Amino acid sequence: MTNLPTILRTNAVPFRQIDTVFDNLFNDFFNTVSLHREIHRSAFSRWFSVDEDEYEVSNISANLVDGILSITIPKKEEAVKPLPRKIEVS
Repeated sequence: MTNLPTILRTNAVPFRQIDTVFDNLFNDFFNTVSLHREIHRSAFSRWFSVDEDEYEVSNISANLVDGILSITIPKKEEAVKPLPRKIEVS
């Protein structure tokens, strides 16, 4: 755009405003069509620490389905607290 002669960079050119109107019209139409989406791709990272006394780090697994990442970190049996007992009162 900066390489254009000065006269072409101004609104003084006939039909320049009509071009802008049509550009806006087409952009508005195609941006509202449900099949049209812009996708930005970029790298993403996330880290956290896991307590090796409570979790079985050797059995950590990850699964990616339809863009959803699921991570399973199983607890060690000795780290799982038993559920409270139910005591019937007579």
